[in-house]
Amino acid sequence: MPEIRITVKDKTACAEGQPVIVCGNNDYTVRFSFDSEWDASAVKTMRAVWYAAGMPQYAEGGIPYQPHIGMVAEAGPEAVIPLSRNKNAQGVAAWRQAGEILNAYRNESSNAESYDSAHYSAYGG
Repeated sequence: MPEIRITVKDKTACAEGQPVIVCGNNDYTVRFSFDSEWDASAVKTMRAVWYAAGMPQYAEGGIPYQPHIGMVAEAGPEAVIPLSRNKNAQGVAAWRQAGEILNAYRNESSNAESYDSAHYSAYGG
């Protein structure tokens, strides 16, 4: 089984040796070497991020019109809001939550649902 060796030093993980292309259904063993900063930790955890060259990224926003795999939240929190009419309630809820995070929406209306729907419709919903 092919092996990938990774050294973690000064909070940075680096692969040893030549780059390894991982594709298909191949199994790989990944071995980690940690510097002394990790000695006190009995359990070491990691978060892996998969990225393919040319993968669409949405840090600057965008509206995809076709199904695809893309990178979301690569530069911080992002909103994914369904725009289909059959997902109107979910779209409005996500729009409202994003607006609250951006301080662009405050729910001061006594009839929040009609307020949301009016604004949603005004923006092409």
